[in-house]
Amino acid sequence: MKIKYLGTAAAEGVPAMFCKCESCKNIRRLGKGEFRTRTQILIDGELSVDFPPEAYSNSLKYGFNLADLKYVFVTHSHMDHFYAHDFILRGYRYGSGFDGRLEIYGNAEVCAVFSECTRREMKPSVAPNVAMNGIGAYKSYNIGGYRVLTLPANHGHTEEALLFYIEGRRWLPAYARYGPARRGDIRLFA
Repeated sequence: MKIKYLGTAAAEGVPAMFCKCESCKNIRRLGKGEFRTRTQILIDGELSVDFPPEAYSNSLKYGFNLADLKYVFVTHSHMDHFYAHDFILRGYRYGSGFDGRLEIYGNAEVCAVFSECTRREMKPSVAPNVAMNGIGAYKSYNIGGYRVLTLPANHGHTEEALLFYIEGRRWLPAYARYGPARRGDIRLFA
């Protein structure tokens, strides 16, 4: 599996967009090499774990096309992990040349956010290009060439946030945030 870390920061990014603390001022002085966007991981150029507001700029910075995405797995509904508004642009006059439907997977609250954010602006010709799929914890899914195991994450009390253990051509535990690391584990943080 080919893995690219596209964003590794917290909800506000680094430096924080509305902050003038010494740390954020110093990062601004150091320049763009020190900037961190919100969490996103790209696997094999076709699977994204989370889809933050910077997904488009991440695609430009790291040289991939969002039209190549086939799957998006969303850890939880917070805007820094799931910016659903962008999906209204996958078709109509805004997107073409992609193969098949983009499959998005998330908990019940992620599904609700998707519905809310796309309700007013999703064109009927775009809707078939994007599918929102509800998933839950303690399940196993075979999607594309991947086996995805879902586990609950300890992240707030308003929804069932998820961790993903993703196996493809080689195994990768993606988004294991809590618990001791085992030898050979690759830990990715939300």
